[in-house]
Amino acid sequence: MPKILGRVEDKIHQIETDPDEGERNAERAVKAIIGGINSTDWGIYMAQYANAGTPQLERLLATDGTLGVEDFDTKRAYLVANAVCGQPTRNDLTRLVNTIDLNLASGCKQEEEQPQG
Repeated sequence: MPKILGRVEDKIHQIETDPDEGERNAERAVKAIIGGINSTDWGIYMAQYANAGTPQLERLLATDGTLGVEDFDTKRAYLVANAVCGQPTRNDLTRLVNTIDLNLASGCKQEEEQPQG
């Protein structure tokens, strides 16, 4: 099962090869923000990054018990907000989202450890 972050990276590649997709994705993100986390538009936006009926989509929809868990709420918010920003941020959808898969069956992409100085 693909990780959320892998699907986000696929979307970045799609935007890089089709700049119009960046604009369409931004429009989906704005609708998701306006509609809120329980809206159909939120579900449409997040369905790009996870298959229906998977723990990954439940995480993105916050139906997995993580609604109100600040770390995951923040990562979900960034996943939507990053799409609305202008270039080059729009192509950096993974910014501050990299551990959103934490504790899901497919594993997670851990943040790189910073060297201790």
